[in-house]
Amino acid sequence: MSTFSQLGWVDFSSDDRERVKQVLSQLQEKGTLDELGIGRLRDAFADLLFPGFSTIQTRGKYLIVVPRVIRGYLALKPAERKRQSLADYLKVQEDLVAERLVTWHLEDGETGIIGSTMVESGGVARRPSSVYWGALRQWGIIDTSASLAQFSREITHSETNLGILKGEDESDDKDALAGKHKVHLDAWVPDWLENIELNLTRSEASFLKEKMLRGAINSVPTQLFQHNLMGNALEKQYENFPEFSAWLCQQSQVSEKTKETVRLAQAFSELIYGAHIRFNCLLAERNQQHSRLMAHLKDWASWVDSIKLEQEDCVEIWLKHTEVRLPSYTDKFLKAWYTAIRTKAPVQTLDQLVEQQSKDNKKQRSILQKRLAQEIEWFGMSRLNYRWAQVRVILGDIQKGLEC
Repeated sequence: MSTFSQLGWVDFSSDDRERVKQVLSQLQEKGTLDELGIGRLRDAFADLLFPGFSTIQTRGKYLIVVPRVIRGYLALKPAERKRQSLADYLKVQEDLVAERLVTWHLEDGETGIIGSTMVESGGVARRPSSVYWGALRQWGIIDTSASLAQFSREITHSETNLGILKGEDESDDKDALAGKHKVHLDAWVPDWLENIELNLTRSEASFLKEKMLRGAINSVPTQLFQHNLMGNALEKQYENFPEFSAWLCQQSQVSEKTKETVRLAQAFSELIYGAHIRFNCLLAERNQQHSRLMAHLKDWASWVDSIKLEQEDCVEIWLKHTEVRLPSYTDKFLKAWYTAIRTKAPVQTLDQLVEQQSKDNKKQRSILQKRLAQEIEWFGMSRLNYRWAQVRVILGDIQKGLEC
């Protein structure tokens, strides 16, 4: 008899489906396995810092590509639109985008082309329109609160052509579409797909900058653009969140609200990093991986020497600041872990807390209850980067375009 496992969820809406698909995609990314159940608080901080961004986004160009594809559909004659849905049109065009980008960048080493490995085997699996939909809504590039699936159905079933006329100039945002759904671009370029490349033009980069300038006032991208700090923020020495957060908090121009979020996010990252070290110590010890255990114990000693707890009720502050509600066992664990570290509890107590949290969070699927077939250098999360690695690539694309 063969056995297999399945994952299911209650299908309330297309927005829920897209969110679940994105979570499943993120779980495939290195360093995102959430054995200790703190992902919800991590994501809440990331949403405050970098709203609209996700770990599966790759390049800034897609913030232009997806609206251009949708505009192309909206510019079709009503009869042409009735023959194919927006969803079908997106699939065909996104496959074509991947094919053109792969051809254009065949020899220059550019990375981040979505679907580059699928061009010759059935087309793009992870759709740019799905990956970037949240960002497009967040930054007002597409004016809608609908999910992509809802938006596609409404556009497809519309009786009127909400697109712009061929040849119509759209250099000004005032030329936005009339109607409920509006798709904004820097300019209307009918043949944009002919010479598409990953690098943003100056016009495209300026458009994205202006959209982010009008975004959530305390988000990091908005603050960086508002105070002309983007170039400094993208320097290599700030590629990791701890260094970036320390630098940002020293910038007097940046809003206090933004700096507070950055400080709290970094404090949470550092506290929970200790728990992940102990988790990996337990994992190595139980699987008799002596060299791994020695490496983790070295990390532990370094962490203990460096950890600083400045506020007595920091967990409550984090939850209030992010407006997150955690499962009761995770709430209890975070507070117990904080107290244990603050009171310098023995390692045995700390390990008991970590093991119990893993069991509460993963139940029988906890890896601490399994034997490893091979040595693992590190399992699960490390220090939290809050999507900064992906965000810097996209902001870097915009900055590069502005300097053209």
